[in-house]
Amino acid sequence: MRAWERAGKRLPIDYTGPGFGGRAHRVRSPGHDLARPLEALRQIRAGEFRGVRWDYGDKHDVSVGSRFREVDSLPEAPVLWAQHLADLVTPMSLPMPGSSWLYELDIRALRTFAHEVYLGRSAGNGLNVRSGILTPSLSVIVTEVIVRTHVVDPVVADTVDDVLSALAAARAGKDPQLAAGEAREVLERCGTVPRNDRFNRGPRAIHTAPDPCPRRDG
Repeated sequence: MRAWERAGKRLPIDYTGPGFGGRAHRVRSPGHDLARPLEALRQIRAGEFRGVRWDYGDKHDVSVGSRFREVDSLPEAPVLWAQHLADLVTPMSLPMPGSSWLYELDIRALRTFAHEVYLGRSAGNGLNVRSGILTPSLSVIVTEVIVRTHVVDPVVADTVDDVLSALAAARAGKDPQLAAGEAREVLERCGTVPRNDRFNRGPRAIHTAPDPCPRRDG
C-alpha cells in the first residue's frame, strides 16, 4: 500500500504547487474526485495537472504539465489511477464524490462549504469517503453478518433436524405420506416454503404438528 501511495505522488493529479497545497488540496481539483474518473484519467494520460484557484472571487484555471510524464498506454492509466486510490486509507482520505464540482462553482457559499466540510478541524475529522461512506457501510455489513450467523443459522439448523427426523420416521415404517406432510409443515412454519391449503383438506389432511419455530414476542 505504501508503494502505491508513493507511485501516486508522482502523478499530475497530486500536484501541490502554489494555491494547491495544504490538507484540503484534494478538493481543489477533479483528479481526486471519485465522481470524475474520466478527468483524472485524462490528466494522467496527458501528464498535465488541471485545477481551479480562487483569488478574491476571481476564478483561475490552472494547468501544470512540464514536470509529469505522459502515459501513452491506455491500459496503464487506470492502473496508475487505481494505485493513487491508496489515498483512501490516509487520514484525509478522499473528498466526497462531487466536491470538486462545488468548489468550481461561482458561488462562494458552496465553495466554502465543500472546502471546510472536507478540511475539518483536524486531519481526518472532516467528511470524506472513508468517514462518510466506507465506515458506515462496513458497520452495517458486520452487523448483518453477526445477525445472520448467530440468529438465523441456528433456526435453519433446527428446521433441518426436524425435517430429517420426519424422513427417518418414514423410513422406519411410519406412514410415508404423513411423515412427508409433517416435514412440509415444519418448513411452512419456518417460512422456508409457502403454505398450500390443499394439503390441509380432504380425508388425508395433514394434522398440525407442534410449532418448531415459535414466535418470540418482544
